Amino acid sequence: MKLDLVVSPEAWEDVDAIAAYIDKGSPSSAIRFFDACWETFNQLSEYPRIGPTVEDIDHEWHGLRKWAIHGFLNYIVFYRTREDRLEIVHVHHGAQDPQRFFRSSR
Repeated sequence: MKLDLVVSPEAWEDVDAIAAYIDKGSPSSAIRFFDACWETFNQLSEYPRIGPTVEDIDHEWHGLRKWAIHGFLNYIVFYRTREDRLEIVHVHHGAQDPQRFFRSSR
């Protein structure tokens, strides 16, 4: 069963910032990134348990999962499931410290 998809304002900010960065070097890649985010978000709403749980960020984020953006494997989407929806929490480069993002999301 496909879950309803909810993208947090923070995740939208992440996607916009990443796309703007990519756009500086390749406008067409920035568009592909944005499309890949949507593709990945929709895939996760259909198969919400495909991503491994994240145990090392913070106990308050119990149940948080992660998955790579299709075609942009260095970028990771953090998400969680609720009863009837999938929430996209953050998107960032895999080399960045995820705790930095989650401290500002509380």
